[in-house]
Amino acid sequence: MSACAAVTNNDAALTPEHELCTPRKPKSRTRTSSYCKYSENAWDPDDSELVTLRMTDFEVMGVLGVGTYGVVKLAKHIRSGSSVALKVLSKEHVVSMRQEKHILRERMVHMRLRHPFIARLYGTFQDEDCLYLVIEYLPGGELWSVVYANDEGSDAAQQENDEQEPLPSDDSPALLDVISVAVTTSKQDQQTIANEEQLNQELMSSKDDAPRSPTSTRGRRRSDAPAVTLDARSRGLLRNRFGGLKEVHSAFYLACVLCALEYVHREDMLYRDLKLENLVLDRQGYPKVLDFGFAKPNAAKTSRNMTLCGSMDYMAPEILLHEPHDQRADVWSFGVLMYEMLLGNTPFYHDNPREQGRRITNDPVLFPADFEEEHPLACDLISRLLVKNPDERIRRMHDIKLHAFFARYYDSAKSWELLLKKQLPPPFVPKLSGPFDTSFFQTIDEEEEDELNEFVQPYVDDGSDIFSAF
Repeated sequence: MSACAAVTNNDAALTPEHELCTPRKPKSRTRTSSYCKYSENAWDPDDSELVTLRMTDFEVMGVLGVGTYGVVKLAKHIRSGSSVALKVLSKEHVVSMRQEKHILRERMVHMRLRHPFIARLYGTFQDEDCLYLVIEYLPGGELWSVVYANDEGSDAAQQENDEQEPLPSDDSPALLDVISVAVTTSKQDQQTIANEEQLNQELMSSKDDAPRSPTSTRGRRRSDAPAVTLDARSRGLLRNRFGGLKEVHSAFYLACVLCALEYVHREDMLYRDLKLENLVLDRQGYPKVLDFGFAKPNAAKTSRNMTLCGSMDYMAPEILLHEPHDQRADVWSFGVLMYEMLLGNTPFYHDNPREQGRRITNDPVLFPADFEEEHPLACDLISRLLVKNPDERIRRMHDIKLHAFFARYYDSAKSWELLLKKQLPPPFVPKLSGPFDTSFFQTIDEEEEDELNEFVQPYVDDGSDIFSAF
C-alpha cells in the first residue's frame, strides 16, 4: 500500500496529481537546535525572536527527491505558512556510510553563508533516528533541466507579454515563500567517489588512448528526467545550435555562480561539488548554489587537501591524482560548467570512468571548429580554466570576472551590482502556481515510494553522541 495519499488541502498551488506523503510520527524525545526565527507575517530567519524547531512545526506536502541516505521533502512551516525544503537524513544510514563528518561540516559551513546566489540553510534539528536541515525552497528546478531537458517556463522575451504579478524583492518577507530546494540525487549521475583506492587503480591502469571527437557524446547520463518540456519558441530562444544555451544566457547563469564562488572563496572555503544539479532556480529564475557536503573550511590554512570528492565529470586533475589541491580546483570545475552550459556535454565525458579519468588528467580540451570560430572569447576562457597544472591555471574567481568574455556582458562594477541585486532579467522564469508548486521536480514512482517507506532505520547511539553538535 502506498504511503502517500492524494492532496486534500485547499492550497491552490497543488494540483490533484501531486501527492501528500504522510509525515512520520515524531519521537517523544526530540532534540532541537535554536536557529530559526519568526516574524509576524512570514518566517523570517533574520528577525529578532529566536525559536526552536521540531517536526511538529511542519506539514509535509510531498517528496522532492530520494538520495542515498536522505530524503528531501517539501514542507509547510505551519505557523508562518511558508514553504521549505526539509532534508531528512537517517542517522543509521549516515553512520553506516561513514558520512558523519561530512554532514556536520555541511551544517557548519552552510549556516554561516549569506549570499544572493546561495540557498539559505535556515536551521537544523534532530530526533532519535533522523537529522533535519531546513533549507530555502527553490521551486524552479535544477539548472540541469534548463540545459538538457527543456522544462516548461517563460523566457525573458516573453515576460513583456505575460500578465504576471510583480515579484517581490529579496528584502521582502514574502520571498520567504520561495524557499529553496535541496538536491534531487540521481543514483547514476551523482558519481560521488566512495572508494578512492579502486578509482585510483582504474585511472592508473587505463590504456585507452584512442582519439576522441569533441562532439562524440551528447552529455552525461541521468536516470531521471523532468516531467515537462519547453514549447518550441522558448526552446529556440534559449538554445544554441551546439546543444547548449546561447552565450548570452550562459553568461548570465555563469556570472551568478561566479559571484557565489567568489564569496565562498573569500570566506576561506573550498566548495568542491560544482555541477548543474547543484544549481537550482528560484521563482525569479536566478540560480542558487546548494549542497555543501564536500565544502572545506579554512582552505588557506590547509596545505594538503587530498580527499577524493565531488562528481567525476567536474573533478580537477589534481583531485583525481590524489595530489594537494586548493581553491583552483573550483576554478577547474567552473570551466567544466561553462563548457557544459554552452555545448550540452562535459568536455571529457566517457561512459567508462577509467577512460574519463584518463581524459581529465591527460587530454586537452577540444571544441567543435565552428563553435570556436563563433565563440572565440568563450573558448579562450575555458582553455585558461581547464589547464591541467593548477600552478598555470587562473587562480582567483575575481580574475575570471575580468576576462573579456564576461566584460562583454558585465562591463562595469555597476552591472555586477545590478546582478547581485537581482535587477537584471533572467533568461528563463519558471511559471508557478504558488509557493508549493513542484511541477519542476520529478514525481516519485512506486519503487521510490517503497524505498522511502524503508528509509528510516532505528538508530542506536554507541555512546559517542556524535550528533550532539548538529
